[in-house]
Amino acid sequence: MTHTIILNTDRLALCDALPSDINTIIEMESAPENRDYIEHGNYQQHLLEIQDPNFLVLIVVEKETENIVGYIISHIDNHSNSFELRRFVMQSKGLGYGKEAIIGLISFAFSVLDVHRLWLDVYPFNQPGINLYESIGMHKDGILRHSYLSHKYGYQDQIIYSVLANEWHHNVSNN
Repeated sequence: MTHTIILNTDRLALCDALPSDINTIIEMESAPENRDYIEHGNYQQHLLEIQDPNFLVLIVVEKETENIVGYIISHIDNHSNSFELRRFVMQSKGLGYGKEAIIGLISFAFSVLDVHRLWLDVYPFNQPGINLYESIGMHKDGILRHSYLSHKYGYQDQIIYSVLANEWHHNVSNN
């Protein structure tokens, strides 16, 4: 079975994840530079996400080398017409791939999936993520205090960021 390319950016292809990608996803989640910033899933959880039509599980592939450099797990809420970015991990850091991938994904969500709102949560100590989300014009909606219990860090706040379709289209047309 081969990957289906969902969207292309200049340097990246975002492709549907296959069960054969799950071990790579788990490795990226567990990598020291990533593990504190995201929730971790096991093989069965990731398999269910890949099989669920309400989830969009993507691997991020560098076109030039065909290496997997990240992954994205999103949930689509058709009732509320919203797109939740649940996990966003770039293994190759400092190359601008994260910004390129998220801009492509947001444009895809609004233009192809025709959602109204895209949102995510981020831990307050994830300053690189916060800087990225603010740099692309996402709105800080608020903080869910002590909303997540980490086995390692105890209770954690989650900052909610979002962007609406009309805001995104306005920002894109003005840049």
